[in-house]
Order: sequence, then structure tokens, then C-alpha cells
Amino acid sequence: MEGPKAGDRMPFRALIDHTGDRVLLALSGEFTLEAGQQFEAALDEIGRAPVTDLIVDLSGITFVDSTAAFLLLEAYKRFSPRATVMFEGGSAEMQRMFESAGLTAVLPIAFPGVAHPSTAPAGGTDHDWTANPTHPHHGVPYIGIPRPGMPPRHRG
Repeated sequence: MEGPKAGDRMPFRALIDHTGDRVLLALSGEFTLEAGQQFEAALDEIGRAPVTDLIVDLSGITFVDSTAAFLLLEAYKRFSPRATVMFEGGSAEMQRMFESAGLTAVLPIAFPGVAHPSTAPAGGTDHDWTANPTHPHHGVPYIGIPRPGMPPRHRG
């Protein structure tokens, strides 16, 4: 079985994993305006049950346009009043686009190699605790959701 070839379009997928009131939303493929309806359907499904922690994993995204990036902002606004929301993963190109759009100043987002803002010790130096699964600050199993009782830290 061959993998995707250069130039092949990767269909958008949104996979939801509920662990009690904690939710992991793993996105993959091309996240464009056309995928917005599928993304909104995933958010509607997540919103049907109580949610205290929501992590949106962007590491499977192969392309994101500016409209889809702002859909992430809308998701943050929708869930942040009642849940801790965190975005993580994503390519260097995605990071540059989010920075140029000003979204990194608004969204709690961690790109690979950047300290996870919600897991850095309060008042201490930011460290990428996620790089070492045996580190005591690393939850088991780790899916990116901050440990209970750990207040979220936001950049900006």
C-alpha cells in the first residue's frame, strides 16, 4: 500500500476522544473553509457533553488557510468560558501564519519545540515538559491536557 504522493489532497478529518469530561480533538488533512462544516459538526458533538478540558491537536494538519485558522479562534471562544482549551502541534508554516495573523497572542497554542504554556511551572522558566514522557510533570497518559489543578497560562 502506497502512502500519499506530493500534490495529493489530504481529506480533512476530525477525530474525537472523550476521557470523562476531557476531550482530545485530533485534526488531520487540509483544514480549509470547505472543511469548516465538518469542524463545526465535531464541535457540536463535543458540546453535547460536559467538557472541562479540550485539547485540539493540529499535528496532523497538512494545510490550513486563514479562514480555517479563524475557525479555531471561534472554537476557543465557544469553549473557553467553561473549559480549559489548548491547541498544540502544527507545522512551522502554520506557526508563521498564526503569528502573522496575531493568533498566537490570543490562542493558547504550543508548536513543536516551544514550551507548552499550560504545563510550565507557575512563576518559573518555561520548559517543554512534553518532550520527556518520564518527567514528573508529564501526565500519564499524556494527550496534551493540563494536569488537574494546574492553572492555564496564556501568552501575551
